[in-house]
Amino acid sequence: MQNLDNYGSGRRGNTRALESQFEGFLYAAILSKLLPPPENPFLSAIQNDRYYCLLLPLTLPVLVVAVYLHWLSMKLFRHLHITEL
Repeated sequence: MQNLDNYGSGRRGNTRALESQFEGFLYAAILSKLLPPPENPFLSAIQNDRYYCLLLPLTLPVLVVAVYLHWLSMKLFRHLHITEL
């Protein structure tokens, strides 16, 4: 039997990793454009980037099409009637 005290610890770690990735995207896409120019060359490159902020808005329509195609393929697979030759 699994120890219930440590059951959710993996999920909390995954949640924190997703939160930090979202915070990094938020900084790179929005907040860096509002801040004054930094001294750090890496942060300056993030601030001057024009394409990363378009990643999420352009990914959403592709995701919708992918989900629809997945649903359609599963629907066709479930209703496929195979007859023996």
